[in-house]
Amino acid sequence: MSPENSPFIPGIFNYCDRWCERCRFTDRCEVYAREQRQWERHLLRGEDPDDPKVFMEDLHETLEETVQMLEQIAAEEGIDLDSLPPPPERPRDEAAPLRVRTERWSDRVRTLLERVRTDLPGIGADLAGLAAALSDQEAAEGREALERLKDAYEVLDHYQSLALVKTIRALDSRPTAEEESHSVLSEFAWDDSLGTAKLVHECPGKAEAALWCVGEFSPGWQGEALPLAAEAAALRRAVDAAFPGHQEYCRPGLDDPVT
Repeated sequence: MSPENSPFIPGIFNYCDRWCERCRFTDRCEVYAREQRQWERHLLRGEDPDDPKVFMEDLHETLEETVQMLEQIAAEEGIDLDSLPPPPERPRDEAAPLRVRTERWSDRVRTLLERVRTDLPGIGADLAGLAAALSDQEAAEGREALERLKDAYEVLDHYQSLALVKTIRALDSRPTAEEESHSVLSEFAWDDSLGTAKLVHECPGKAEAALWCVGEFSPGWQGEALPLAAEAAALRRAVDAAFPGHQEYCRPGLDDPVT
Protein backbone atom coordinates (compact mmCIF):
# COMPACT_ATOMS: atom_id res chain seq x y z
CA MET A 1 0.00 0.00 0.00
CA SER A 2 1.41 3.36 -1.00
CA PRO A 3 1.77 6.13 1.59
CA GLU A 4 -0.95 8.09 -0.25
CA ASN A 5 -3.42 5.24 0.24
CA SER A 6 -2.32 4.31 3.76
CA PRO A 7 -4.95 4.54 6.51
CA PHE A 8 -2.24 5.63 8.95
CA ILE A 9 -1.36 9.19 9.93
CA PRO A 10 2.43 9.49 9.46
CA GLY A 11 4.21 10.14 12.75
CA ILE A 12 1.10 10.50 14.95
CA PHE A 13 2.76 8.26 17.52
CA ASN A 14 5.78 10.53 17.96
CA TYR A 15 4.17 12.93 20.44
CA CYS A 16 1.18 11.04 21.83
CA ASP A 17 0.65 10.17 25.49
CA ARG A 18 0.91 6.39 24.92
CA TRP A 19 -2.50 5.73 26.44
CA CYS A 20 -3.97 3.65 23.63
CA GLU A 21 -7.04 2.61 25.62
CA ARG A 22 -8.24 6.21 25.61
CA CYS A 23 -7.04 7.24 22.16
CA ARG A 24 -9.47 7.96 19.33
CA PHE A 25 -6.76 7.47 16.71
CA THR A 26 -5.83 3.82 17.27
CA ASP A 27 -7.21 2.88 13.84
CA ARG A 28 -4.93 5.52 12.27
CA CYS A 29 -1.76 4.63 14.21
CA GLU A 30 0.83 2.36 12.62
CA VAL A 31 2.53 1.60 15.95
CA TYR A 32 -0.76 0.45 17.50
CA ALA A 33 -1.49 -1.74 14.47
CA ARG A 34 1.96 -3.33 14.70
CA GLU A 35 1.55 -4.02 18.42
CA GLN A 36 -1.85 -5.59 17.78
CA ARG A 37 -0.34 -7.83 15.11
CA GLN A 38 2.39 -8.89 17.51
CA TRP A 39 -0.16 -9.61 20.25
CA GLU A 40 -2.35 -11.67 17.92
CA ARG A 41 0.68 -13.60 16.65
CA HIS A 42 1.69 -14.50 20.20
CA LEU A 43 -1.82 -15.72 21.03
CA LEU A 44 -1.92 -17.91 17.93
CA ARG A 45 1.44 -19.42 18.93
CA GLY A 46 0.33 -19.92 22.53
CA GLU A 47 2.93 -17.42 23.77
CA ASP A 48 2.61 -15.01 26.67
CA PRO A 49 3.16 -11.45 25.34
CA ASP A 50 4.37 -10.42 28.81
CA ASP A 51 7.02 -13.14 28.99
CA PRO A 52 10.45 -11.40 29.18
CA LYS A 53 11.87 -13.51 26.35
CA VAL A 54 8.90 -12.73 24.09
CA PHE A 55 9.09 -9.05 25.05
CA MET A 56 12.79 -8.88 24.12
CA GLU A 57 12.11 -10.52 20.76
CA ASP A 58 9.41 -7.92 20.07
CA LEU A 59 11.78 -5.13 21.11
CA HIS A 60 14.50 -6.44 18.78
CA GLU A 61 12.02 -6.57 15.89
CA THR A 62 10.85 -3.02 16.61
CA LEU A 63 14.42 -1.72 16.74
CA GLU A 64 15.21 -3.35 13.40
CA GLU A 65 12.15 -1.71 11.82
CA THR A 66 13.17 1.65 13.32
CA VAL A 67 16.68 1.38 11.88
CA GLN A 68 15.26 0.53 8.45
CA MET A 69 12.92 3.50 8.63
CA LEU A 70 15.77 5.87 9.59
CA GLU A 71 17.91 4.53 6.77
CA GLN A 72 15.07 5.15 4.32
CA ILE A 73 14.56 8.70 5.56
CA ALA A 74 18.30 9.38 5.34
CA ALA A 75 18.39 8.10 1.77
CA GLU A 76 15.43 10.29 0.80
CA GLU A 77 17.09 13.34 2.35
CA GLY A 78 20.50 12.62 0.80
CA ILE A 79 22.18 12.00 4.15
CA ASP A 80 25.12 9.60 4.24
CA LEU A 81 24.83 8.02 7.68
CA ASP A 82 28.31 6.49 7.47
CA SER A 83 29.89 9.92 6.97
CA LEU A 84 28.19 11.61 9.90
CA PRO A 85 30.50 12.44 12.80
CA PRO A 86 29.70 10.81 16.14
CA PRO A 87 27.35 12.88 18.29
CA PRO A 88 29.17 15.01 20.84
CA GLU A 89 29.14 13.93 24.43
CA ARG A 90 26.49 16.00 26.19
CA PRO A 91 26.11 15.24 29.88
CA ARG A 92 22.46 15.37 30.87
CA ASP A 93 21.60 18.44 32.90
CA GLU A 94 20.24 16.75 36.01
CA ALA A 95 19.80 20.15 37.66
CA ALA A 96 17.74 21.77 34.88
CA PRO A 97 15.09 23.81 36.77
CA LEU A 98 12.14 22.41 34.79
CA ARG A 99 13.35 18.84 35.24
CA VAL A 100 13.86 19.29 39.00
CA ARG A 101 10.49 20.97 39.41
CA THR A 102 8.67 18.28 37.42
CA GLU A 103 10.42 15.50 39.30
CA ARG A 104 9.42 16.97 42.66
CA TRP A 105 5.81 17.38 41.50
CA SER A 106 5.76 13.82 40.19
CA ASP A 107 7.10 12.46 43.50
CA ARG A 108 4.47 14.37 45.47
CA VAL A 109 1.66 13.13 43.22
CA ARG A 110 2.93 9.57 43.69
CA THR A 111 2.87 10.09 47.47
CA LEU A 112 -0.72 11.35 47.24
CA LEU A 113 -1.74 8.27 45.26
CA GLU A 114 -0.20 6.05 47.93
CA ARG A 115 -2.29 7.84 50.54
CA VAL A 116 -5.44 7.41 48.45
CA ARG A 117 -4.78 3.66 48.24
CA THR A 118 -4.20 3.50 51.99
CA ASP A 119 -7.30 5.51 52.94
CA LEU A 120 -9.80 4.02 50.50
CA PRO A 121 -10.61 0.80 52.43
CA GLY A 122 -11.59 2.83 55.47
CA ILE A 123 -13.63 5.27 53.37
CA GLY A 124 -15.34 2.32 51.69
CA ALA A 125 -16.24 0.81 55.05
CA ASP A 126 -17.72 4.11 56.22
CA LEU A 127 -19.79 4.41 53.05
CA ALA A 128 -21.00 0.82 53.41
CA GLY A 129 -22.15 1.59 56.94
CA LEU A 130 -24.17 4.54 55.69
CA ALA A 131 -25.67 2.70 52.72
CA ALA A 132 -28.91 1.73 54.44
CA ALA A 133 -29.63 5.35 55.39
CA LEU A 134 -29.02 6.76 51.91
CA SER A 135 -31.74 7.52 49.42
CA ASP A 136 -31.53 6.04 45.94
CA GLN A 137 -30.37 9.39 44.60
CA GLU A 138 -27.70 9.75 47.27
CA ALA A 139 -26.48 6.22 46.62
CA ALA A 140 -26.30 6.94 42.89
CA GLU A 141 -24.37 10.15 43.53
CA GLY A 142 -21.97 8.21 45.75
CA ARG A 143 -21.32 5.67 43.03
CA GLU A 144 -20.72 8.46 40.51
CA ALA A 145 -18.26 10.13 42.89
CA LEU A 146 -16.36 6.86 43.25
CA GLU A 147 -16.24 6.46 39.46
CA ARG A 148 -14.86 9.99 39.11
CA LEU A 149 -12.26 9.22 41.79
CA LYS A 150 -11.25 6.01 40.00
CA ASP A 151 -10.81 7.90 36.75
CA ALA A 152 -8.85 10.68 38.47
CA TYR A 153 -6.57 8.12 40.09
CA GLU A 154 -5.83 6.49 36.72
CA VAL A 155 -5.15 9.87 35.11
CA LEU A 156 -2.72 10.88 37.85
CA ASP A 157 -0.98 7.51 37.85
CA HIS A 158 -0.41 7.78 34.09
CA TYR A 159 0.57 11.42 33.70
CA GLN A 160 2.74 11.93 36.79
CA SER A 161 5.35 9.54 35.39
CA LEU A 162 4.88 10.51 31.74
CA ALA A 163 5.39 14.21 32.52
CA LEU A 164 8.88 13.59 33.88
CA VAL A 165 9.97 11.18 31.14
CA LYS A 166 8.85 13.53 28.37
CA THR A 167 10.32 16.61 30.10
CA ILE A 168 13.72 14.92 30.06
CA ARG A 169 13.31 14.05 26.37
CA ALA A 170 12.32 17.60 25.41
CA LEU A 171 15.25 19.06 27.33
CA ASP A 172 17.71 16.54 25.85
CA SER A 173 16.61 17.27 22.27
CA ARG A 174 17.09 21.02 22.46
CA PRO A 175 20.93 21.14 22.54
CA THR A 176 21.04 18.95 19.43
CA ALA A 177 18.58 21.26 17.68
CA GLU A 178 20.64 24.32 18.59
CA GLU A 179 24.07 22.90 17.72
CA GLU A 180 23.44 20.51 14.80
CA SER A 181 24.97 21.88 11.60
CA HIS A 182 23.04 19.67 9.19
CA SER A 183 19.76 21.46 8.46
CA VAL A 184 17.65 18.28 8.17
CA LEU A 185 18.98 16.80 11.41
CA SER A 186 18.54 20.12 13.18
CA GLU A 187 14.95 20.29 11.98
CA PHE A 188 14.29 16.76 13.26
CA ALA A 189 15.70 17.73 16.66
CA TRP A 190 13.61 20.91 16.83
CA ASP A 191 10.50 18.91 15.93
CA ASP A 192 11.29 16.43 18.68
CA SER A 193 11.92 19.14 21.26
CA LEU A 194 8.85 21.27 20.48
CA GLY A 195 6.49 18.36 19.84
CA THR A 196 7.52 16.67 23.07
CA ALA A 197 7.26 19.96 24.97
CA LYS A 198 3.69 20.32 23.74
CA LEU A 199 2.92 16.88 25.17
CA VAL A 200 4.65 17.83 28.43
CA HIS A 201 2.40 20.91 28.62
CA GLU A 202 -0.68 18.69 28.37
CA CYS A 203 0.34 16.25 31.12
CA PRO A 204 -0.05 18.56 34.15
CA GLY A 205 -3.09 20.10 32.48
CA LYS A 206 -4.91 16.77 32.56
CA ALA A 207 -3.53 16.02 36.01
CA GLU A 208 -4.77 19.37 37.37
CA ALA A 209 -8.45 18.49 36.86
CA ALA A 210 -7.86 15.05 38.38
CA LEU A 211 -6.21 16.60 41.45
CA TRP A 212 -9.21 18.84 42.01
CA CYS A 213 -11.41 15.75 41.82
CA VAL A 214 -9.33 13.97 44.47
CA GLY A 215 -9.42 17.02 46.73
CA GLU A 216 -13.17 17.37 46.38
CA PHE A 217 -13.78 13.70 47.19
CA SER A 218 -12.21 13.80 50.65
CA PRO A 219 -11.39 16.81 52.85
CA GLY A 220 -8.49 14.79 54.23
CA TRP A 221 -6.78 14.84 50.84
CA GLN A 222 -7.29 18.52 50.07
CA GLY A 223 -4.12 19.67 51.83
CA GLU A 224 -2.04 17.63 49.37
CA ALA A 225 -4.19 17.60 46.25
CA LEU A 226 -5.03 21.29 45.88
CA PRO A 227 -1.45 22.63 46.17
CA LEU A 228 -0.43 19.99 43.62
CA ALA A 229 -3.18 21.25 41.30
CA ALA A 230 -1.80 24.78 41.64
CA GLU A 231 1.72 23.50 40.96
CA ALA A 232 0.45 21.67 37.87
CA ALA A 233 -0.81 24.99 36.48
CA ALA A 234 2.54 26.60 37.32
CA LEU A 235 4.38 23.77 35.54
CA ARG A 236 2.47 24.50 32.36
CA ARG A 237 3.61 28.13 32.52
CA ALA A 238 7.17 26.94 33.12
CA VAL A 239 7.00 24.78 29.97
CA ASP A 240 5.79 27.83 28.02
CA ALA A 241 8.80 29.79 29.24
CA ALA A 242 11.31 27.00 28.61
CA PHE A 243 10.05 26.09 25.12
CA PRO A 244 8.76 29.20 23.37
CA GLY A 245 6.86 28.31 20.23
CA HIS A 246 5.76 24.84 21.33
CA GLN A 247 2.10 25.88 21.30
CA GLU A 248 2.31 26.67 17.58
CA TYR A 249 3.95 23.35 16.72
CA CYS A 250 1.51 21.15 14.80
CA ARG A 251 1.72 17.47 15.74
CA PRO A 252 0.58 15.11 12.97
CA GLY A 253 -3.05 14.15 13.45
CA LEU A 254 -3.26 15.41 17.02
CA ASP A 255 -3.29 19.13 16.17
CA ASP A 256 -4.24 19.31 12.51
CA PRO A 257 -7.50 18.38 10.76
CA VAL A 258 -7.67 14.67 9.96
CA THR A 259 -9.50 13.30 6.95
